[in-house]
Amino acid sequence: MVGEMLQQPTPAGKPVEIELSVRVIPFAVTSDGLEVFLCHTSESATDLRLSSGQLLHGESLSDCAARVAHEALSIPPDYLEQLFTFSVAGDVVQTIVAYSAILSADTRATVARSARTNFYHVDSLDGLSDVERGILDYAKMRLRAKLGYSNIGFYFLPETFTLSDLQ
Repeated sequence: MVGEMLQQPTPAGKPVEIELSVRVIPFAVTSDGLEVFLCHTSESATDLRLSSGQLLHGESLSDCAARVAHEALSIPPDYLEQLFTFSVAGDVVQTIVAYSAILSADTRATVARSARTNFYHVDSLDGLSDVERGILDYAKMRLRAKLGYSNIGFYFLPETFTLSDLQ
């Protein structure tokens, strides 16, 4: 999916118009497995989208991602990292800078208490666009790989935890 998004050529000599946006993919772990926080589109309660926003004047990409995450979750995530930059060719090239976020058990519980809880199991999702499905699939793959070589998994845990929680 990522490769398909990047391989559409632009005619030589034609200026390209670029639309830049930031997407944040907040992950949390529950007893049911890996979950992701998604927003509903304004058009439909069944169509889902990743948390997103536009870069504001004077704002860095990481500040924009932190703002987008905070606006969606009402609190900052426990971990936020730039994931990848996606490009979708067309008359206007969509450039999407994706960030992966991790919510600890405590942060997830705080977010879940809000009136607009939108957590979904990552393996049972319908209603995402093809582009956002590709971004989410890439984020899942990168997260699973990173769990194998770093201590990023600790960000999923509450501030105090037992050995059973860790396992």
